[in-house]
Amino acid sequence: MSKHPTTSNRLGLMLKLAVEEKTREQSQPPVFGFEDLPLPTEVAVEWAMKDDGTWFNLDEVDFAHGYFIGLSGIYMIWNSAGRCVRIGQGAIAERLGAHRSDAEIRGTSLFKPLFATWAPLPKALRDGVEQYLETRFKPITGARGLEGDAIVVNDPRI
Repeated sequence: MSKHPTTSNRLGLMLKLAVEEKTREQSQPPVFGFEDLPLPTEVAVEWAMKDDGTWFNLDEVDFAHGYFIGLSGIYMIWNSAGRCVRIGQGAIAERLGAHRSDAEIRGTSLFKPLFATWAPLPKALRDGVEQYLETRFKPITGARGLEGDAIVVNDPRI
C-alpha cells in the first residue's frame, strides 16, 4: 500500500484547508471595528518634526531607535529646494531607510540634504492619503497613481 495520499484524500485535505483559511479571514476585525461605515474624505494627521520645530534630515534619522518599532503610516521626502521627491506608505523606518540609499532619490538632491516627515496612519486610510498627497505635491519619483477616493490631509508645510 502506498504512503502517498490518494487523489480523493488530497482533495479532502485541500477543501479542509480552504475552509480553515476562510474561517480565519472572517474572524479578522473590520476597519475600525465598524464594517458599514464609509472611510472619511478628510483626516488630520500629526506630521513628525524634531523637538526644535525643524524637519528631519533623512541622513541623520536613527531608524534603529525604539520610537520606530511598529510605526507605520504615510511619509514624504523632499529636497533642500522644497521640491517633493517621494511620497509613500508602510513601515516608516524600513521604507525611509531604503529610500535613504536609493540612487534615484539621492540624485534629486544634488549632494544637498534630503528632508523627511511622516505621520502614523491606519492602513485603511493610506492609499487615499497617498493619492491626495501625490496629486497635491507631484513627487519627482515613485508616484503610483492610485485609483479610488482621495483622502485630504493637512499639509506638512514644506
